[in-house]
Amino acid sequence: MHPCEEQGSTFLRHCRRRRLLAVTRPPWPKTRQLDTCGGGERSGQLQQVPPCGCSLLPGRWRFCWFSRLKRVIPPGSRAKYSLDGIFLQGYTSTGRLDYQVQGQSMQPQPSGEIPCMSDRLAEIFRRMGEATPCSSFETAYALLCTTMDEVEDELTNFPNEPDRYMEIKRLFPPQTDRMSSLEDCDVKRFDNTRHVTYIASNGAIEVRSRRVQNGEVKTHFRKAGSDGRFLNDVCPRLADKNA
Repeated sequence: MHPCEEQGSTFLRHCRRRRLLAVTRPPWPKTRQLDTCGGGERSGQLQQVPPCGCSLLPGRWRFCWFSRLKRVIPPGSRAKYSLDGIFLQGYTSTGRLDYQVQGQSMQPQPSGEIPCMSDRLAEIFRRMGEATPCSSFETAYALLCTTMDEVEDELTNFPNEPDRYMEIKRLFPPQTDRMSSLEDCDVKRFDNTRHVTYIASNGAIEVRSRRVQNGEVKTHFRKAGSDGRFLNDVCPRLADKNA
């Protein structure tokens, strides 16, 4: 028995019966705030990490009539799988320690299911964000390639064969044959079907979507170089995301 259950954790009892589901609009009129196991403030935020080591996503939780625990995604999180989602470690319905993003599982399920590309890409961005800032294009490109390969090797069983990218559902690092240099800027650009990756000479990295939403392009990930400058500081004209 998990130590939280010994303390009567309502969260884990319901979590083990029903996996967390993320909803964009609350269908219930009333909200019930929960404490984490081991105590906590009932202030609308589940922030305290219990002594057992499991963590809960911050935010509000709601019960429907059959006691399924659901999380209300904060305003601005329109997608079910957010690339800049909240990460944590918690216990799944099987009691196994697992990574989650916005209430969704990050690691393969017991049945052998592989996380979707959005979840794996979010994990790549998380690890890159926690890494030490780079000081050059070479170190930044190496960080990107190494991180992507590590995540794909851990979470999938797809072979690392970039030449077969059309038939393998693996996420591959930007290839040098898709690299181009920007005029008047010391920045390299890597074009992909769905996104564009920029790496500056100071080690700054930025990944932008190719899709235009509300008149502008969304930035999925940005990291400053070791000198503290972001991509827009190295190449001001890229401040216009439609450039």
